[in-house]
Amino acid sequence: MRRALFLILIWLFIATSCQKRNDAIKLLDQACILMETNPDSALIYIDSIETPDILLPQNKYMEYAVAKTQADYINHIDISKDTLVFEAKRYYEKKKEASRQLALH
Repeated sequence: MRRALFLILIWLFIATSCQKRNDAIKLLDQACILMETNPDSALIYIDSIETPDILLPQNKYMEYAVAKTQADYINHIDISKDTLVFEAKRYYEKKKEASRQLALH
């Protein structure tokens, strides 16, 4: 009985985690779509992602880092102390993704 309850709890935890990850990815994707036309809305979507470093896979987390910096900059929020963008820059340099590297210069 205890084993069955334990397995059910594990399954619920995994299902909830997967849903949170999917929701975070959808929010990020929507923010990227809105960035050019409605940067204030994009920032709201980005800021609503809780614990992006935990929820998002690395490639999406780096996309988040770039989008967050871009949204802050466009919305006139100080980015002078933002260090996350440097992590993204190193990531894209290693991946040799030129288009992303250009966005970070």
